[in-house]
Amino acid sequence: MAVPTLVVVVLATLVQFPSKATVLGQLQGGVSMRCIRTDDLPGITQSQHVLMSGGFHVTIEGTLVCTPVDAEPGTIESSLNDELAKLINIEEERQDSLATEDGISDPLYEDGIATDLTLEEFQCNCKHKEKLFENLVALTETSLNLDVLNSCGITLGPSMETKQTSQKLFVVDDEEEEVSYSDSSYSSHFDQEEASAFASMLVANGFLPFPSSDEHFNYVLAYSLVLMNVGQSHEAVQQLSILIKQHPNLPGAYHARGAAYTRLGLQDKENVAHALKDFSRAIELDRQSPLGWEQRGELNILLGRTSKAMADITHALDLRPSAKLFLLRAGLFLKERKLSLAVNDFFNSLRIDTNQPDAFHLLGVSFFHQGKLHEATRSIKHAIRMNPNCLECMQNLGQIYKELGKYEESLEILNAALELDWNNSQTLHLRGLLYVDSGNIKGAYEDFKTCADLEPSHQVCSIMVAMCLMITGQFYEAVKTSARVMTLSLSDNHAHLHDRAMYIKEISRYMHAHLDSPMFELNMDVDLSPNFKAGWVRIDDFPIEDYLEQPGIMPDISDVDLLGFSDFEPEVQSLICKSILLGRLGEHSTDGFLPNDRQNLAMGLASIEVAQTVKQFWKSPRSYRNHFGKRFGWKDVYDISVKWIRACNPDKPIFWLDHMPEHCTQNACETFNYQIILLHGQTYNIRYESYLDGVLNATKRLLTQYLQESSDEDRYLNLDDIKNLEVLLNLMRKLKDVGPGFIISNRISSHQKLAEKLEGVSFELQEEKPGNLMFSMTSFTSKRRTEQFHAEMDHVWHALSEEMQNFKKSVNSPREGDFESVGNLIVTLMYYFYNLMPLTSGPSSVAYSVAIGLFIATGREVTSSIPKGRIVEMEAMLATTPSAFTTVVKQWMNLQKSHSSISNLPLVAETFPSLRSMLEVLNTGAIVCKY
Repeated sequence: MAVPTLVVVVLATLVQFPSKATVLGQLQGGVSMRCIRTDDLPGITQSQHVLMSGGFHVTIEGTLVCTPVDAEPGTIESSLNDELAKLINIEEERQDSLATEDGISDPLYEDGIATDLTLEEFQCNCKHKEKLFENLVALTETSLNLDVLNSCGITLGPSMETKQTSQKLFVVDDEEEEVSYSDSSYSSHFDQEEASAFASMLVANGFLPFPSSDEHFNYVLAYSLVLMNVGQSHEAVQQLSILIKQHPNLPGAYHARGAAYTRLGLQDKENVAHALKDFSRAIELDRQSPLGWEQRGELNILLGRTSKAMADITHALDLRPSAKLFLLRAGLFLKERKLSLAVNDFFNSLRIDTNQPDAFHLLGVSFFHQGKLHEATRSIKHAIRMNPNCLECMQNLGQIYKELGKYEESLEILNAALELDWNNSQTLHLRGLLYVDSGNIKGAYEDFKTCADLEPSHQVCSIMVAMCLMITGQFYEAVKTSARVMTLSLSDNHAHLHDRAMYIKEISRYMHAHLDSPMFELNMDVDLSPNFKAGWVRIDDFPIEDYLEQPGIMPDISDVDLLGFSDFEPEVQSLICKSILLGRLGEHSTDGFLPNDRQNLAMGLASIEVAQTVKQFWKSPRSYRNHFGKRFGWKDVYDISVKWIRACNPDKPIFWLDHMPEHCTQNACETFNYQIILLHGQTYNIRYESYLDGVLNATKRLLTQYLQESSDEDRYLNLDDIKNLEVLLNLMRKLKDVGPGFIISNRISSHQKLAEKLEGVSFELQEEKPGNLMFSMTSFTSKRRTEQFHAEMDHVWHALSEEMQNFKKSVNSPREGDFESVGNLIVTLMYYFYNLMPLTSGPSSVAYSVAIGLFIATGREVTSSIPKGRIVEMEAMLATTPSAFTTVVKQWMNLQKSHSSISNLPLVAETFPSLRSMLEVLNTGAIVCKY
């Protein structure tokens, strides 16, 4: 029996861990706990589409978060997830209660903005002096809440009413929204006599938490607060400065003046310095009051001084926990990608006050970054119910639905967001991305174009316009647009956009030059330079070493005509409709996969072309040759599907991995590999989450086998009870000193030599930094491994061809049952392709479309779709034998005798002989077929 290979991960930066390592200890009751410093908690890699950008970054040292050692990864938040439904129910009951009380409204929940002050706290009694004072000295544009004051018996004339403004706790887009606070948004109505009367009422009702025995001080402080809250912050600063000279040791004046300086505007560095100095002085005078720490913490957040902000907010929480403080700290944790701590604090905030749509929204964003998209959906949906005008909530929910593969739901919520603001570039961008990923390139182009027109500086929309033009064959405009993006992005210091635009420009030039050539002459694996291919896959910086640009657009070659379905002949329309149906058979009906009829059409056409070509080959397999005069083999079959997926997705680098360059040093060769990341830090890959236990079990089985075969001790090691990746890694460190991690390879059975084993995919578990685990599956590309798999697939292909000859002779005889062997060989070929994963992108779609085409060539039809929640490539990678995979997949496919012959359909290769004709059919858009 072959022993699995264990490779120790050696990373120079991860060999030694100082005092930041995970701490194990015995806490109360002898319960074994795992304690992790908050600055060591895992982060996540940058998402392709980030829900929230900008805002807060923070690190904090010395704080430990502890969870039981035997807990599953992410236990810090897993115990909280069950509370979400409870908190939502509490808030719904609260709103229902308010709705049924005649004449009662919630003045602290206007325009969907919740504050830390609840209506119930003020009705019937008005004892919360410090709460009101905090509202009066808020750093943001929050006006006096007149309804609450009225409920406490304090009245104010209409001339003193101020304009209510939305208070954002978090910046959604730093690049577009500058932090600016001033008095300009308030009403110009100001009556000095009424202000004076109102100040007297504040004093009389005892709403100054830092009063003195000096009545004049109390009155001036109250009057200054009124000034600040009706847009007279300059006057308030002057009054408070005089007051501080007279009474330098009373903290209330410093709280108020610091807030007044903040409201004057943070663009002025002197205002910032004065505000920080005042808040610090207030803290010195009364270190036990949380208000000074909170104010300075909020100001540090606005200034981007995140570590200082975290320290201040945490100190304030230690003095007096509140919903607002937990919310602020949760936001800091979220922006630092300390997701478990963020979720924990959002729940802490909501336990105190469920009337917070912002908290539900950002809790959902935290769940999103953890890969918990269903929990994210539920939380943000509730935030929208609380605040139907929350545009950011709708944008984020639309993006989450897209990531879940729920097209209709995503489109519906993004359309609703556009109804709130038809000219919102971010919403247009998000809907454009939805259209692109679902194959509606025309709709995507219109949204991206509108976005770019509305906001010319939005270079991301401009580059997506260029991409849509390239996909549809409008290469002249694609080159012009990408060139313009390259120029602007360099001036804007957006080098990554420049590089992306460069690849679009070069691929557009290449495809335009080959529009009318026979498809077999278009060979991107050979035509494009190795450095260009490597750079495109990695999106490396331009210029690429020794790269020679593609020739410019030639005026004698026109772009692709945008045809409609009715522009094709009836027999071609039938071919299109049949192809769509076949393509849909390969769709995955599981979270994370978005339906895409453009790709379905491409893969369906590939299946039919495979069937038509292979039928010709099987008529005379010994003499049949490919376009280059060589014997027709399995790779020629797969090249048909690769051709179609490249035409469908020209924006994606799709290359055979054995044609990719490798960079070798004295120690090793760096190659391009196909990798599936299941878990990274606290983030789960939603597509493969249901397979996580299966991959863990496979890893444990291989480790057990390795340890037993490589150990001199005659003992049995049982890893079945280990359910935690961290525990598994720590055990391997003790047994084999694997350092930061290990890689162990699967062994799969050979069909050619039954006694031999091939190296399947490898399972990798490593700790990138303390507490930050990455668990992945990788198909490593090496010359030796590739040659082994190619030899195996050559053998299976030859056996299939021989078996098909026997099967054809027995179609009308009692040997009809021989098809079982033919079918098994077709799925076996697919099995080895999945374990090799020989393409940089799209191997799953290619493999399945080829299998469908091969079955069609045998006179059989796949009649069932892939079952919900199942992924073909994962089934293949986890199966150790071809027969195990074959049994499962053939049951899914539900193979039946074909009731319609492909001989009645036009030959795909002749109908669409060039890239131009392929793009024309793929651009047909919304197709109406009678199924």
